[in-house]
Amino acid sequence: RPDQHRGEILDELAEHQIDEQSTTSISPVLGPLAGVKVLDLGIVLSGPCCGRTLAELGADVIKIDDPNRGGVLYHHDINRGKRSILIDLDTDDGQDVFWEHVQTTDVIVENFRPGVVEDLGIDYESVREERPEIVYASINAYGQRGPWAELPGYDETVEALTGLQVRYGGAEQPTVWPYGEVNDYGAGYAAAFGVVLALLDRNLTGEGQRVTTSLAGTAGTLQSMFLIDHGEKAWTEPSGPAARGFGPVQRLYRCEDGWIFLGARNPSQLEPILGEVGPDVGEQLGQWCGQRSAADAVELLVKHGMGANELTWINEAMMDPVVVRRGLSVIREQGRIGLLRTTGPGPWLSRSMLHAGRPASTPGADAESVLAEIDMADALARLIEDGVIEAPGT
Repeated sequence: RPDQHRGEILDELAEHQIDEQSTTSISPVLGPLAGVKVLDLGIVLSGPCCGRTLAELGADVIKIDDPNRGGVLYHHDINRGKRSILIDLDTDDGQDVFWEHVQTTDVIVENFRPGVVEDLGIDYESVREERPEIVYASINAYGQRGPWAELPGYDETVEALTGLQVRYGGAEQPTVWPYGEVNDYGAGYAAAFGVVLALLDRNLTGEGQRVTTSLAGTAGTLQSMFLIDHGEKAWTEPSGPAARGFGPVQRLYRCEDGWIFLGARNPSQLEPILGEVGPDVGEQLGQWCGQRSAADAVELLVKHGMGANELTWINEAMMDPVVVRRGLSVIREQGRIGLLRTTGPGPWLSRSMLHAGRPASTPGADAESVLAEIDMADALARLIEDGVIEAPGT
């Protein structure tokens, strides 16, 4: 119940004392994960999103991609802030490079189907034998155990399984992409959160552990407000392309020149602009919006303490000066592409900096520096010639 634990919380507060010796110093410039080394084996989106998030927090992330996959998908989005090497882990020499790096690595990230890393001999149990303090993050579509664990899956198949497509498209004509790759990115962030927790635990215990999450689990988390069930539950939330919101004061309205979304607490807030409101308040407000521009409607609604915004295409939002100043939209030079706009990190810390990281390297461009860390820079030419490593232009 709300306020149920007031007494015990206040009792704990009275007994609490801060142990200044237990606080850990972090670099305000380099980020809270400065000094943490990550090997990112991720493919497509969820695994690389986890690695990108760790890089934004200051970790040194080495992105290992397979040169035989035919390209690195979404590279400029999810591989910024990382160093890139294209290396064939099916080869003995490729394995040597991997295991040499394991000796100084804190975190490994992968999002293959169960069985893939086992076949390569680089699964959690194998790595833990060599480096017990490793934090090893695994992401897949349906979880690491159970009858579906080894099934191939994509964001869209998980959306179909978990109700997202029906909720946002309707049962008759379900949409394919409710939000885009929402479960991929969500699982990536969830895995990064788990990695940070595991690193905190390692600071206390000295022991590593495995972090697992899945796209299906993330889909449940993202819909948790709908999934509370009890004896009197009525599954009546709005769904489908005709749904405009949860009710008359939380919905979309059409104005003369576009659409707005109104977010208010209750209909009585509308009385200063509509006069007396009744059960047809949605119709009243629809007529009121239809007689003025979206900008005027938003201005008046906000003036009277309600939330309202015009519907804005994302490219307009990314060019907003406030968004740019905040670092949520970042424009930088990217080699042959020229100026490239990407998103920036979402969290904001008052003392330690988060970094968008340098623009993504050309896939494989950091092979020399990655090999130099393990005293194998002299082997680069031979590894390229043998097809173990692929570098730009080779």
